[in-house]
Amino acid sequence: MFCIPNSAIIITRRQAKSLSEQEEQKMTKIKMSVKRGTAVAKSDWQKTATNYSVKLSFEGRTMTAQWWAGSLAGIPSLTDVISTLCLDSSSVDGVDSFEEWAENIGYDTDSREAERIYKATVSQAKRFKKFIGQDYYSILWMDENEIADWLKI
Repeated sequence: MFCIPNSAIIITRRQAKSLSEQEEQKMTKIKMSVKRGTAVAKSDWQKTATNYSVKLSFEGRTMTAQWWAGSLAGIPSLTDVISTLCLDSSSVDGVDSFEEWAENIGYDTDSREAERIYKATVSQAKRFKKFIGQDYYSILWMDENEIADWLKI
């Protein structure tokens, strides 16, 4: 806990982090809200992770995505979410088939689980491209630091 001297205000570290993230949110192009998700875990890893429902708003458009975090990761930052959406989208951008994608990523082309992941990634990439609009190809190949800079107003 933090205790501000000569003040009656006492806040926890989590609240302080949340407050700084709220201030950061006011200065970004994309607005994000996060709440505990209710998505059903589809893999062994997801069964041990925490699910968050992430709602993004940008230039009058909205997008909701599911975010899975390990026990130590906590609530995702806006940069984390956009970077991950870019990384996932870039994995299917310019790919003509599941087999090509699976070979590029290192998945077995006979795996039904891999095919399910591919279809989910293609669907998400289409939604992300529509959400970002004309800036899509500008940010798609950026690294996390470049995305953080792009997000600032």
